[in-house]
Amino acid sequence: MLDFIMAFMEASPGKYDVSCVRTLISVGVPTTQKTREKVVQLFDEGYIYIVGHKSDMIISGGMNIYSAEIKAVMISHPKIAEVAVSGVPNDQWGENVKEIVRLQPVQEETGEEVIAWCKEKMAGYRVPKSIDFVADFPQTAAGKVQKSLLRKTYWEGAGRKI
Repeated sequence: MLDFIMAFMEASPGKYDVSCVRTLISVGVPTTQKTREKVVQLFDEGYIYIVGHKSDMIISGGMNIYSAEIKAVMISHPKIAEVAVSGVPNDQWGENVKEIVRLQPVQEETGEEVIAWCKEKMAGYRVPKSIDFVADFPQTAAGKVQKSLLRKTYWEGAGRKI
């Protein structure tokens, strides 16, 4: 761990880095391991903030968009109970931001209303281009949203992965 911190301290404060943080996740048998790269940010004070997973990064028009940052804003919407953010194929920009939203019970909202709300809260390139509403999300046994299944539905006919 100390080697990681020393290597990371060489990065510029305030910059994002994906090359040096890996989380080991035990899958099934303890000897079988899968790594998932994290995106982290180093602050001047020496604090490290984990932004999200590299696989959840959306690249649109050359901009790196971190779905966790968008989700953090979206969950503050009073009518939204749960949200997942994913990149969907776009021929011009590479990917567009797509939000999949589950509303609070007995709430109604249109995609246009949510997008207008987003425009007041975040930079233009982060604002979703489209929103789908769902009754429920596919979840793992631990209760986490299976983003890979959500992403797969939008990328099936794209002929590419990014």
